[in-house]
Amino acid sequence: MFDYDKYAPYVFWSYGIAAVVLTGVVVWTFLRVRAAHRALKDADDEIVGKGREE
Repeated sequence: MFDYDKYAPYVFWSYGIAAVVLTGVVVWTFLRVRAAHRALKDADDEIVGKGREE
């Protein structure tokens, strides 16, 4: 493995923080996509429902 010497804690903390941030971005994106799909489906159902009433 690489020889980090006295900088090892800083390097590994940086890797950990980066991993947490990237995981958060992926989860946040997934949740926003689900919300957008849900909103699109609701809007589509509303439009289709109005078409049936007329």
